[in-house]
Amino acid sequence: MLARVWTGAKNHAATLLHALKLSAIFHPAIEFFSSFDNVIVVGIGGVMALKGLLPPEDVMGFLFYLGVFYQPIGALARVLKDLQQALAGAERVFEVCRKRHPRRVNGQPRAVLQVA
Repeated sequence: MLARVWTGAKNHAATLLHALKLSAIFHPAIEFFSSFDNVIVVGIGGVMALKGLLPPEDVMGFLFYLGVFYQPIGALARVLKDLQQALAGAERVFEVCRKRHPRRVNGQPRAVLQVA
């Protein structure tokens, strides 16, 4: 009994660690690209604004548009994280449901064990 619980716990931990590794790559990548795009817009837009080729309010507008662009991507990343956690939990639930349970406990059919 204890070995079965230990094996199930190890499998659950392995699945959870895999999901966390994927999340540890995905979320920082999204943050990096959104920050990198801001640097590019501020850098190039700032130079163009200093030369008089672009009004400063247009640079701010581009920064706003970048924020609006990356907001749904961040929301999608959060949904994917929640989905990964739900799948890991569902996998464990289905594993428990597939186990064969004894039809008789203490000689009684479909008896319920009382846990103290």
